[in-house]
Parts: sequence; structure tokens; C-alpha cells
Amino acid sequence: MGTSTNYPGLAAIALHEMGAVGVAGAERCTAVLDAQAPPKPQLQVHTSGTTGAPKHVGFSFDMVAKYIVGQNVSAVAGEQTEATPVLLTFPLGNISGIYSVLPTMLQRRRAVLLNRFTLDGWRDFVRRFQPEMPGLPPGAVGMVLDAGIPPEELACVKMILTGAAPLDPPIQRAFEARYGIPILLSYGATEFGGPVTAMTPELYAQFGNTKLGTVGQPFAGARLRAVDAETGLVLPAGQEGLLEVSAPRIGEHWIRTTDIGVVDADGFIFLRGRADGAIVRGDFKLLPEVIERALCLHPAVAAAAVVGVADRRLGQVPAAAVQLKLGVPAPTSAELEQHLRYHVYATHIPTKWHFVDALPRNNSFKISLPDVKALFVQSA
Repeated sequence: MGTSTNYPGLAAIALHEMGAVGVAGAERCTAVLDAQAPPKPQLQVHTSGTTGAPKHVGFSFDMVAKYIVGQNVSAVAGEQTEATPVLLTFPLGNISGIYSVLPTMLQRRRAVLLNRFTLDGWRDFVRRFQPEMPGLPPGAVGMVLDAGIPPEELACVKMILTGAAPLDPPIQRAFEARYGIPILLSYGATEFGGPVTAMTPELYAQFGNTKLGTVGQPFAGARLRAVDAETGLVLPAGQEGLLEVSAPRIGEHWIRTTDIGVVDADGFIFLRGRADGAIVRGDFKLLPEVIERALCLHPAVAAAAVVGVADRRLGQVPAAAVQLKLGVPAPTSAELEQHLRYHVYATHIPTKWHFVDALPRNNSFKISLPDVKALFVQSA
């Protein structure tokens, strides 16, 4: 053991939106620490729960510099670029914010800042700066369709980049058919240190829309595989299972996720849903994504979120929160039930319904499932 000493001046700081405050009781470090092993500063980022319950993941400064900043800064720091400004909507406390804000700052790129994503703000950005490959949250793709944005308004756009959450294939198909703009998806998580797969312009040029719905192939040395949930055995190409990820920026070990997916023969990854969100209705296990995709096939449904709510007899039953399209006759819950019976088993029919003007979303523009569940508690 080495000698011990104090390291004064260390502090715990809590970041909230645009504010920063010292954590009560931890404004200054008085702990006795090993002089031979001083604490290494880290970024602590809160996860969204891809691999399980949300938690904090620590990134060393070296990891951030090498893998997050280094792989995303194409220009030498300090050189001014005249490229199209970057639209920044994610906070720095989230992995997507780190990946977008830090490289932008080091490139000295111009940026347009939004407090949070809004469709009006995005449209204004596209009109003013005519970007060829703008980003768009998956949840906003359907919003573009519902808003009836004319194709000529997006004439400058060659491709749309998206990720951070699943995108329903029917919505992707409808968007690409209306606007003639391919959507390139990616897949990642805080636990992986960021994205691990992406559909790139080069891959799209090679495969076109034959891989509709894919989140692309692994990159930057990442490896992905599908395994059997019970045995843990690696599954052959094309067979659905739980995804496991090995990301070199984090380590060579395999990280078990709760994402259900398929790795096809060409190495493309397709997401099928979340295992941890399964609803057990009596003896039947239901995936909310199956019900949501079927609901979104209805011409009046803009978006849907399905959660499990407690039931004294069956344990759980599905409940659906539905956001309807503007300017379209609103269906009743009975009409939506009838629609679902053409697409899913009777066990998948929700027993509770809630119609909303907009589904609740978090700062990453993902649907907030706790808030969706709260809708049914409030209505009860």
C-alpha cells in the first residue's frame, strides 16, 4: 500500500438542462485516497435501458477523445469549415449529445441550437441551410408525413440519417415512397459507448432498398450476434434472438442486450423488438412492438405505444395509447380493435385505450413508457 493523502478541490456537479449545481455534501472532496492511484476523471452518462434497467456508465477522457471525438472529427481542430451548419438538439448529458456537440465544437463548425427537437425548428433548418443529409429522430419521421410537408420543400435532401430508437418499417416505407428520400438507420447505446452499426450511403448504393428496415452493418471493429435467450447459443444467420454486442471502445467482452434482432447472411442487423418489454397475458407472451406496428397500419393512426398494465385475473393485459393523424376522421377503439384482428392474434388486442394529441417523449425524443403507463393510472 502506498502512502495516503488528500485530494482537495474535487467536486460532484449535477447538470440539468442549462444549469449546473454542486451536489449537496459533495461540493468538495475530503476523502483520504491512495496517492499511487489518484481518481481518474470520467464522464458519467445515464443510459436509456437498452441492456436492462437504466444506469450510469462512466467514460474515461481517453475513451472520449479517441473513440467519440477522434472518430468523428474529420477536420483538424482549429480549422474553420464552411460546411452546412449542424443542427444540435440533444443535451450533453446524453450519449447522442456527446457525439454531436463535441466534434462540432472541435471542428469549429457553425451550429443551430434547439432547446429540444421540434418539427417546425427542423423545417426551418432545412429551408434556411438546404442540408443534403440532415438528421431526424425516428419518432419525427411519421410527424413529417402527418404534417403533409410537400416533397418540394425537401428537394435538397438526398438522405435522412436517424437512430437512437426503432423506426416502424411501414412508416419508413411510406416516407420513402412519398419523398423518394432513403432513410439510413443506425443502432447504438450508451452501454456500447455510442453507435455500433450504421446503414451508410456506400451500403445503400450497393444494396438499395433491398434491406429496408435494417440498421446497417457493424463498424469500427464492433461485432454483433443473435443468441438463444434460454441457452445462450449463437444462432445462425436469419434466425431471431437476443442481440449481443462487442464494442472495442468499451472492451472485447460481449454485452447482452434486451433487443430482439436478426443478423442476415450479409451481416445486416434488423431489430424486431424488446424482450424486456414483453407483456405476459395469462400464458401468452406478447411483444408491444407487434401491436404497435399493426396499429400504425391504420390510415388514421400517426403513432402508438403499447404497455402492459396489471390485471387481477391474467397478470397483465396490453393497453394502447394512440396518437391520431390530423385532418382524418377519428376511429373509435372498437374500430381499431376490428382493424387489429386482421393483423394480430386475439390475445394481442388491447383491453384499454387512451387517445392523445401527442405521445409523451423524453429528451432523446423516444416515447416515454413510464409516462404512457401513467396515462392509464390517471384514467383509472
